[in-house]
Amino acid sequence: MQRKLKHYLLFGVLILSISPFMYQMLSYRSLSSNYSHFDFKKSQIYSGNYTGDIALVYFDQDSKTSSGFATKSLTQMIPHNISRPGVEYEANSLDIYAELSYGYRIAGNISEQISLTPSLLFIQEFIFPDIEKLQAIMIYLNYTIKEPIDYYYWDMSIFNENLTEQIDFFWNYEERMIVDEWMPFYPNVYHYELGKKYNIVLQFYHPDLVYSYPFDFWKAENYTNTIYDKGLTRYYNGTAIVPVENDNKTDMLCYLLYTQELDPATIDIDFVINNEYLEPIYSGTYVFLSHSFNTPITQDINLTIISDKVMPIINVYTNIYYVYLSDASGIYNVHDNYIEWIVNYTFEDIHFGWPPPMFLFERDWDLISFYDPYGRELTNIYFGPLVLNNVSYYGITTIFGIPLEKGTYIGIFQSPNYCNTINPKLKSGSNFITQGSFELGQTIRIEADIVSSISGAISDGLGNIVLRNPSGQVIYNETGLIPVNGLLASSEIPLSDEMAEGLYEAEIFWTNGKEVAYYTAQFEVRKPLNLILIVGASIAGALAAVSITLVLRRQIRMRNWEKSLRNLFVLTKDGLSLYEYSFGIEIQDPALISGMIAALTQFVREATGSKKALRTVDQEDKKVILQHGEYTTTALLTGKDLPIIHKRIRKFSGEFETEYHKKIKSFDGEISAFKNADIIVNKYFPIDVEEQIIRGVREKLIEFRERMEVLTDPRHIISLMREITEFISRYRAIVNENYLDYYNEIIIGAEQKISNA
Repeated sequence: MQRKLKHYLLFGVLILSISPFMYQMLSYRSLSSNYSHFDFKKSQIYSGNYTGDIALVYFDQDSKTSSGFATKSLTQMIPHNISRPGVEYEANSLDIYAELSYGYRIAGNISEQISLTPSLLFIQEFIFPDIEKLQAIMIYLNYTIKEPIDYYYWDMSIFNENLTEQIDFFWNYEERMIVDEWMPFYPNVYHYELGKKYNIVLQFYHPDLVYSYPFDFWKAENYTNTIYDKGLTRYYNGTAIVPVENDNKTDMLCYLLYTQELDPATIDIDFVINNEYLEPIYSGTYVFLSHSFNTPITQDINLTIISDKVMPIINVYTNIYYVYLSDASGIYNVHDNYIEWIVNYTFEDIHFGWPPPMFLFERDWDLISFYDPYGRELTNIYFGPLVLNNVSYYGITTIFGIPLEKGTYIGIFQSPNYCNTINPKLKSGSNFITQGSFELGQTIRIEADIVSSISGAISDGLGNIVLRNPSGQVIYNETGLIPVNGLLASSEIPLSDEMAEGLYEAEIFWTNGKEVAYYTAQFEVRKPLNLILIVGASIAGALAAVSITLVLRRQIRMRNWEKSLRNLFVLTKDGLSLYEYSFGIEIQDPALISGMIAALTQFVREATGSKKALRTVDQEDKKVILQHGEYTTTALLTGKDLPIIHKRIRKFSGEFETEYHKKIKSFDGEISAFKNADIIVNKYFPIDVEEQIIRGVREKLIEFRERMEVLTDPRHIISLMREITEFISRYRAIVNENYLDYYNEIIIGAEQKISNA
């Protein structure tokens, strides 16, 4: 395990965060041969500067090992920064492995050591004990070589009881002429049969001397009583292998170093980093922790591993990840249906380790295209999640592509819209209530929800709210608004009697410099009814009571219509799936549902001979509402068949085709081109903030589950579990109430993968 952990640490630089560095290849359609040809101002509504903390990040790493014997604690001091030519790298995170080793003594008292008759080989027999895993075989060597030898080897073999079968072979290279120590030999075979006899065979090898050099360097222990004897001790006398003199009171000085399964119920181990107590993850024979610092640190790192019991031998392997950040700059452009970010990264050819420098971008942005200093689009690049000082980003690099050159690299990204609802509210006393339409003479307030699918409700940044009358004139504009717990609200807005009737449009814009919200919504404003109309309406109401009853019944049925939504599918006319969206009910095989809808539509058309397309499929509490456009068929699975749903699916279908008709015509099976259609869904099928957060949690758990399915390396699994644990800690109540089965499924899968590794 010791060598395996060192091997892990050697390549551990690939793990740059508490989540594993998951590289994925991205191939983007070329937008232009040169970024300067873009018309960034087209249909632009708002623009501004990026003011976040993304950067070009250079990496370096260092490793530190230490061991302690018969102790309850072990301390490492780790530099908080390292200097390279002209650049200072700051410590960002640590990967720490701690492993306990135990010794099974064959003979161990070096104060009673004796030298045996020089021989070409020595053999020590032992019975393999009940241990978890053999880590090393320790032998005690004490010698001075006076002959002129440049280098030599100690060759060790493990044979069966009768010396007829070699079980294992390994060696140590040496240049030292004077040795007085316990020397470890690391076997290739770690498991032997419990209670079976084996033999350790040691030989001295030199390329010129081969195995012809007699030695007495492996010392033996002279026992005071035969009861301590562990087995036969033999040597080669020149013609045969024979027991040493007084074999029943003599064993060669050696012991087995082994590891055992660590159980938190029997030994409590804590990692203490700069006085902060952290509980590691127990994984078989070692404990592990990935730790990212909250902020850049300015003092050296004190790492202490402590236990409630004496640890026989503790070995600690620490990988320290250092970073140097070169700040990026950029702008945003808000368009009608997407938000664009253009970021400039200045690359300098300074020292960096592995992997190559990463171009960071915000975690919830989507990469659209990336250009080198010559304006050439880079199409074969890699990206992965990255954590710097406990802030999560995505990073992109060209690991195996063209070497990076000095100059400015440009990334073009799109970000999600942080607002998908606007709620005009009517003032009633001291309160404001939701109202579908308003009358002149009333006072209203406009509210908007500013929500992130990653961090939830937003309470920073600045926003403004604009109100336009039916002719498009701005009649109200309030700036400098700060959302509180995700709610951006205007001051009171009086609708004076002089204003016009009709559809008013509310517009909200908000940004914190690294995220943007933009949304518009319309609502109706009417003149108040006069007394004559009221009397007339009363008489008419008496005559039309039956009609009113029917209307009320319909209105009652249409309340909470959005809660009946299940799943939405967009298909080509040939039945190919373009886009799928779940309103909270996950379908295990959405491709099968898409195929069934396409087949059913075709069957009805052929069976009836009608040129009219199927509009509705009704099966008790489940309905399928179909909207047939020029290029697509949209199918909505719902629990209710209501006019408002037909109206909204018709509008959704129209806007979807308007937005994506070019991509539909050239569709080649790549559905990622339609992923931003979520914005159109939220426009016509809005859900409240709480529901958005709940569904966002579900989508994140699905992502975790998919990522876990492809992992096999225990280190990556452990890192992903750390990421999952941090996510769950923020949304514990939602997970417990809605998605506990998802979470348990991930945990069970992780445990099985680690146990099978």
